[in-house]
Amino acid sequence: AMREMLQQLSETAAEFKPAPDEFSVVDILRHLNSSFPRSTQRLRALSSGRSFEYEGPRPRPGGIPDDASESFAELRQTFLDGEAEVLAILEAADATVGLDLTADHAEYGPFNWLEWAVYSHHVHTHDHVGHVAELRELAG
Repeated sequence: AMREMLQQLSETAAEFKPAPDEFSVVDILRHLNSSFPRSTQRLRALSSGRSFEYEGPRPRPGGIPDDASESFAELRQTFLDGEAEVLAILEAADATVGLDLTADHAEYGPFNWLEWAVYSHHVHTHDHVGHVAELRELAG
């Protein structure tokens, strides 16, 4: 759903903000894309039976990295590539390995790799699918 909406969106519509303190589609992509390095490392480790401890900066809820300055076209491609990488990790994973290992989510507690995949790349992304759909309507 996200891929389809992003393919049909112009740069101008992607930059539209309903108010100065609200997200645009570009901001949503910056937010979602910032989690791919951490998420793919976590999925690879846990799904192969290794524990995971992230060494990078702590994510901020709803955060956008300060250095996120890519264009909409680059952000869209980064999102598509990130999701493709997640799917490749999941397709290669043995569903019986590593389910006893967890990594903590800041708000929801411990998730195993399968729960992380569902939360990060389905539930969380789906929340933003609705947000992008609303912004597309508002931007015209």
